[in-house]
Amino acid sequence: MKINNLLNMYDFHDSVIKNIIYISNKKEITFEINLCNWRQLNYKDNDLEIIKLKLVFTGIEAFKTAPEYFKFDNEEILDVSCKFDEKNNNYFVKFVVYGKDDVILIKFYAKESVISLEQIE
Repeated sequence: MKINNLLNMYDFHDSVIKNIIYISNKKEITFEINLCNWRQLNYKDNDLEIIKLKLVFTGIEAFKTAPEYFKFDNEEILDVSCKFDEKNNNYFVKFVVYGKDDVILIKFYAKESVISLEQIE
């Protein structure tokens, strides 16, 4: 799935990032997320309110966080955005998350616009 399509289909606000795994030699970032299913357009009253998901971005370049070092511990997603750069044929992706004491930015470029979104146990 293309990154812009993913962000149009899913509302990540208030969802919680449980873990991030960056594998630089594979150019891959995996986010383990507790998605607020109740915020999704297709949510029905008998659906689970929270769904655990694995979100994989591939073709990663220039992965950065600000602050650079922090202990990851159930950060709440405030915003996720992306912008396509036609010149370089990639997406700039930015997560804005709230940690225990501060706002954290997670930024990267994704050359390949394929995302795997799968439910995890």
